[in-house]
Amino acid sequence: MNNSKGRKIKYLVLWCTNKCNLNCSYCYAKDNLGKEDMSFSIAKKAIDILEDEGTLILAGGEPLINFKLVKEICTYINKNNKKVKINIQSNGTLINEEIAKELKKLKVGIGISFDGKPRINDLNRGCSAKVIKGIENLREENILINVNAVITKSNVKELSSLVDLAYYLENVNGIGLDLLRSEDTTLRTTPKEVYKAINEAYERSIELEKLTGKKVFIREVEDAKRRIKTSYVSCNYCYASKGQAAVVIPNGDMYLCSSLVGKKEYFLGNIEGSYELRALKDIEFEECKQCEYYDRCRKICPSRGIINNVEGVISKEECALRKACFSIVEKSC
Repeated sequence: MNNSKGRKIKYLVLWCTNKCNLNCSYCYAKDNLGKEDMSFSIAKKAIDILEDEGTLILAGGEPLINFKLVKEICTYINKNNKKVKINIQSNGTLINEEIAKELKKLKVGIGISFDGKPRINDLNRGCSAKVIKGIENLREENILINVNAVITKSNVKELSSLVDLAYYLENVNGIGLDLLRSEDTTLRTTPKEVYKAINEAYERSIELEKLTGKKVFIREVEDAKRRIKTSYVSCNYCYASKGQAAVVIPNGDMYLCSSLVGKKEYFLGNIEGSYELRALKDIEFEECKQCEYYDRCRKICPSRGIINNVEGVISKEECALRKACFSIVEKSC
């Protein structure tokens, strides 16, 4: 294996721990979770291959289970004056008053995984009351968060109620809508449902913005807005498809993407030894070139395309999501 030491990347995901206190039905990581925490020595070696103005995501498992490491990482980055953007992706259940105060001191971005109102969220994730309490504890510290929802059959028809919840919680700055990554087709929705749901969620956000004077952003709509208003030229989907990203799990093993951990063909090596940084291949449909948004669209998430490629067929929900967002922006201009 060629050695990529000395080469810097722009996007790094650290699995602070393999442990998780939830058992989400659609979790792509569950087969690779265990009982291992990442050590600071491994985290430091990984951070040292990240560009000073790169992005660091602290994930897992549930990263707050290894909160000691989270604090060590932030201290190391601040002490060395690294201009790294740090985000934590958490399920929110462990955020008590003390941790909320600590997170405020650390000045990190926080994303909370939540699929909808408690009745909906409990279907595939559970512990909704604890998540809401965690968000409320962050609110008491004046910490704004982003909510990330996975679109499934369970919540696709009620995405607008997630917008309601975001306004109710008061400290939600934006909503990210992620599509299912799973070989299990039972929870998968359809392109038609996705298109309709995105439009309904956006319309609800506009209604509530007019009523409250507060704006909650929908990440995918904002991305479409940037691409249309700046005449954005389509490029690679993500840093992984540019060969500028890596995921490091607790034992130091490296992969191209969190969704692909455990798949040997996407194994890069080990941060403590030899590793080779490389890129995921971008994916697009044959008919993409005939689409009016072709030159601006991000196309399909490469890892989602790999995982969702059941019986040689890649699902087209992501195409529907992109088209919905582009059409929303065009109508609002």
